[in-house]
Amino acid sequence: MTSPTSEPRLFIRPVGRIDDVSNMESILAAEKNGIPAITGELLLSVPVLPGDTLSDTKDIIMTMAEVRMPEGLMPRGALDPKMTETGQNYTKKDWEDALKLYCRSRADTEITDPSAARYDQDAERCPTNIIVQVIPIDNQSAALDLYMECLDRFEKGERDFSDLIPEGYLENDTAFRCVDGSLWSREEAAVDSGMDVEGGENVSFRDLMNGTYDAPGYAPSHSREEVSMAPGA
Repeated sequence: MTSPTSEPRLFIRPVGRIDDVSNMESILAAEKNGIPAITGELLLSVPVLPGDTLSDTKDIIMTMAEVRMPEGLMPRGALDPKMTETGQNYTKKDWEDALKLYCRSRADTEITDPSAARYDQDAERCPTNIIVQVIPIDNQSAALDLYMECLDRFEKGERDFSDLIPEGYLENDTAFRCVDGSLWSREEAAVDSGMDVEGGENVSFRDLMNGTYDAPGYAPSHSREEVSMAPGA
């Protein structure tokens, strides 16, 4: 698994969309779409207007961060620095470094959400909100959660989600692929789960993302209980 020191301490990504924040059904629908659960995460509901660019959205996220966690203030629960290797509070620079890589495949001048609703003058709010997940990847548990999420995505046939994981995961991380197409954090994890590892091989996340290996063609049925075993350990 990628060393947390090779990436910014935080990784920020969009994970959902609320069509209308005043409508509870819209909020519940966004939650049902399956926001990935990551240890120590912080979820932000970020307002967006039709003309907002990605640069505008990044500025809004930065403002929300500064209001929620002023410099030097230790947060409770989400993004708790006590759970990280250094134990240091997250700084403005940590957020800035992470936001530079937000939706990194898209230009800052691109419109964030062309179908966003116009500002509601009566309610004085933006109906459309993007759900943004802030992940403390210098927290080993969070980093492992994200790694295992990647395995599940790859195994289910997803290939176009590079903006949802740090670049370092693509460059440095690997998985063990059995001949049936199932993916595991390492060969030992597959053996412990009773899988036939003969003919299997270690494959890079980059090759999986590029489609070098086909998906197994079935819904994974095996347990992912090997999450307690750090990849590459």
